[in-house]
Amino acid sequence: GVSKQSVREVQTVCSAIARVGTWPAMLVVERACAWVALLALLLLAVRLDAEELNLSSDCEGGLGGVTGSNNHLDRQQAAVDQLLPGDPKTQALDLKQLALLHRPVVLRNASVLRSWPAMHEWDLAFFKEHLPFVEAYVQPAEKPTFITFHDNKPLEKLLTGPRWEQFNKRENVSLHNVLQDHSRWLYYSADIRKIELQGYEEPLSDVHEWIDPVNLIVQKKGVQINLWVGRTGIATHTHYDASYNFFAQIQGRKRFTLFPPNASMAIYPCLHPHIAHAAIDVMDPAARVQTGPPFVVDVTRGDVLIVPPFWWHHVETMEDSISINAWSDAPAYLLIHEIYELPIPFEGEWKQGVMVWAILEYGAALCARLECNAHHVMLDLNVRRYQHLNQAKAFKPTNTQDLEVSFAWVADRVASGAVFPHLQQVLQGSVVVAAKFADMSPRSVQQLMLQNYLEHVTHAGMGIELVVPFFNLWHQHFA
Repeated sequence: GVSKQSVREVQTVCSAIARVGTWPAMLVVERACAWVALLALLLLAVRLDAEELNLSSDCEGGLGGVTGSNNHLDRQQAAVDQLLPGDPKTQALDLKQLALLHRPVVLRNASVLRSWPAMHEWDLAFFKEHLPFVEAYVQPAEKPTFITFHDNKPLEKLLTGPRWEQFNKRENVSLHNVLQDHSRWLYYSADIRKIELQGYEEPLSDVHEWIDPVNLIVQKKGVQINLWVGRTGIATHTHYDASYNFFAQIQGRKRFTLFPPNASMAIYPCLHPHIAHAAIDVMDPAARVQTGPPFVVDVTRGDVLIVPPFWWHHVETMEDSISINAWSDAPAYLLIHEIYELPIPFEGEWKQGVMVWAILEYGAALCARLECNAHHVMLDLNVRRYQHLNQAKAFKPTNTQDLEVSFAWVADRVASGAVFPHLQQVLQGSVVVAAKFADMSPRSVQQLMLQNYLEHVTHAGMGIELVVPFFNLWHQHFA
């Protein structure tokens, strides 16, 4: 007597509870959800195609800390993608709900892939025949780990180290060399819409037709589907994507090492060309003192891994591999860009000391509205994003004499209990911005984006040459 609608309602409620729960309650809820759904389906006499579902802990904690982190996979037997056979819309809803749990989920031998022609036709021999030459990323033999260097980031001109030309190098090579050339590292990745197969009738863009029925796209904005081909040993440096990521393994094996958004590790500033990348090697056991235990999972042929937005992940190719992934923009990514477009409540004619004070008051106003500690936010920002770069002398020296005077003046005024003369203007300007931040979830992502925004505000108020010394001097006077 259990209706299909009842099954949907049970799963929706359980998933909603899971999103606001804490470890280990989440695991209990998901287990309960699986059993209730299974019982309901048995009553409906629906034959299930069982699929292994592995969930990590949510790892939600305070700023810069990891609480409840989990270093093992809980193994459950569930049939999430086949919950209501024959109903693609319901199937899509279930996968979306998994993506919205804000923790990694891997579907073993996923039935959503079984109907894909790729699972029956694509292998390395297929691509060697129909995609003989590709434009691959190139790195020397001693550097198997690839890291993105984004162009036109404000801090690039201040760097003492490598420039854009030393990263993102590409070369037109045979796919055979991508897999067999051991004198260097070659890695192929491209948007499927830009790939043309030779001697094969079906275009790769048909992948969209495989993905749409099961809806591996959570949002309709920022959609990109990539093909990845690489040999054993290649790795991708630890980074986060501001998007939902459904990663499907077609051939071979890859190992993902994941950390939640609030993992305590040194990272690059958002103004740096290595934005959204860790500044440490998380595979070094000594680094685990910073990060806490990771969530590690191997994906093999037929698996789908759901990587939540803003989760840090390092990817190592354990066997020659073919993979496809589908990205779509996360709500926080869309919101932060809306926030960047809003006016900052500063006046261009303010003197430097007033501007320094305004930045500090504005940050404090935002934190107050978001119920977080402004001092902890700024300290964490400086220590994790800038301190390690300063110690490595990563930036060209800048004349900071005037800024030092300005900070000393502000520190004096604050110590004396003086009120910022433009306080009402700053407070009023924080209302709309804070409201948009309040819509971001989970809180770890909200605070990550808040720190990005405070870098953006400092850049706007001080100019790029004074961003680094601004955070250094804040630390000297206020930490």
